[in-house]
Amino acid sequence: MKNHTPLSWWLGAPLLAAVTLLLLGYYLNVERQFTAGLIGAPLDDAWIHLQFARNLSQGAGFSYNPGQPTPGSTAPLWTLTLAAAGLVSSDLLFSALALSAVFLVAAVLLAYGFTGWVTGSLWSAVLAGLGVAFSGRLLWAGLAGMETTAFAALSLAAIWAYSRSGLRLFPALLFGLAAQLRPEGHALFAFAVIDAVWAWFRIERSRNSASWTSAARTFLPPLALYIILALPYSLFSLSTTGKPLPNTFYAKVGSQHFFSWRTLRETLLWHWQDNPVSIILALFGLAPLWRKSRLSVIWLLALPLLTAVIIDFTWHHGRYTMPLIPLQMAAAAVGACWLVGKLPDRQDAAVTWRFLAQGGLLLLLLLGGARRLSYWAEMLGTNSKEIQEIDIALGRWIAENTPQEALIAVDDIGAIGYISERQIVDMNGLVSPEVWPALQADEGLPRDQVLTRILSEVDPDFMAAFPLWRWNIASNPAVAQ
Repeated sequence: MKNHTPLSWWLGAPLLAAVTLLLLGYYLNVERQFTAGLIGAPLDDAWIHLQFARNLSQGAGFSYNPGQPTPGSTAPLWTLTLAAAGLVSSDLLFSALALSAVFLVAAVLLAYGFTGWVTGSLWSAVLAGLGVAFSGRLLWAGLAGMETTAFAALSLAAIWAYSRSGLRLFPALLFGLAAQLRPEGHALFAFAVIDAVWAWFRIERSRNSASWTSAARTFLPPLALYIILALPYSLFSLSTTGKPLPNTFYAKVGSQHFFSWRTLRETLLWHWQDNPVSIILALFGLAPLWRKSRLSVIWLLALPLLTAVIIDFTWHHGRYTMPLIPLQMAAAAVGACWLVGKLPDRQDAAVTWRFLAQGGLLLLLLLGGARRLSYWAEMLGTNSKEIQEIDIALGRWIAENTPQEALIAVDDIGAIGYISERQIVDMNGLVSPEVWPALQADEGLPRDQVLTRILSEVDPDFMAAFPLWRWNIASNPAVAQ
């Protein structure tokens, strides 16, 4: 970060934070217009974390149904963080929303700092930070009460730390924490290990000093730290379900094909719609970014491909690749800096032309993001209203109209389970592994037949389902009875 005084760099951070907070305030105001003044979460999944966190903070263990341990959280670190908040506040929803907003601000500042480290240019660093702040989809995630922005911030911090110092203890710590926010973090760490081994082998071979002893000294400490962080939840999963990953991976992730071109197309379209200007500029930034941070380029290209292998379609506005947005904007800012650097260097005109180019690119990037700000603000309001009118309302109805000891078979388990405080059978398998055989069956009638058999064994007292999802069951009174 040269060519600018330290004060200039320090002033940029609070200004970017202020812009982000102002935009979040605008989003909250729009949301309240849709929800009659109420503030909520736009995804039912946020309430699943709240249920786990409440049980943890109240001493009922890592469970959805109190006292029934299950690895039903894909983001155990996020659940633990909310549980810690639950020790000091009973309003877990507010805690979740506040934390997701704080991590959004952190992602903006990390994009700013990372880009400044790559380019040494204050202008490009501000460009990256503003690009993230004006990303409507990530602003939506910043008020979703989910782990998305936390993973975005922590994964970028890990990539930055690794790019600066290699695979040492501090980057390994960040990678390990990120992987406990999203399981994709394990893949990110695997790419870091591959890159680190390749770089080490190239250097050691040039010195003719490669040895197993040298490799062990270099890689065993960070690998051990990562394993220490990752192992507890995997062992917990193995002890409860016999599988090493959370329930949600086996319940929600399942591809009928090795690679889903539909998922890749949808993912690329989401990121293009976020900001077309950033995609174009990022194409120019990949090469200079690679020279400074290979892992950032690898992750930018690999996560969309990995997502297309795992799932057949994108979920929740493509939220699984939303954490790439800060890297996308960093690559765009690096590309913009590279393009400006290619302008003529004549002293009589270069300063003017470069200044105009910098201003023009900044304006274009801001316009590319601003065009979708109102759309995503309204989407936040629409999604939050849907959750309130369907899931929250149904949770209240169940609480008022069913016995306290009732067992309820449910499609959307989050708000219904949290508000009703009833025992839940999850027909989508997120917290009920016993229904996985139905999810592995063919879609349509065969799947509902298997689910019907499983439900007959579990014997719930009531079922709360979307009729279009469960039409084979809901339309047959004999089966439902």
